[in-house]
Order: sequence, then structure tokens, then C-alpha cells
Amino acid sequence: MPVDFWELERIVIEFMDARKWKKYHTLKNLAISAVVELGELFDHFQWLSDEEDP
Repeated sequence: MPVDFWELERIVIEFMDARKWKKYHTLKNLAISAVVELGELFDHFQWLSDEEDP
């Protein structure tokens, strides 16, 4: 089943607004959060050889 990106975005914004989180969504905070999440993703690849697949 295809995912409707715009519907997903609407749900996330609704979730965020219900919790009054907008004040935390500054460019600095979003950039830091993106780096933290990418670090967790890269952790799965760190010690793999080029031939291995996680």
C-alpha cells in the first residue's frame, strides 16, 4: 500500500501541535536531532566490510 506523504505530514503536525512542541522545532534543534538519528543509523554499518550487508 503506497504511503501518502502529505497525509503522514498532516498526522505528524497534528501530533506535534497537540503537544505544543513547535517552540522546540528551531533550525538548530532540528539539525542536531537529524545528526543524532543519523549517528544511530550509521552505528549499524560502522564495523561492516564493504561486502557485508546489515
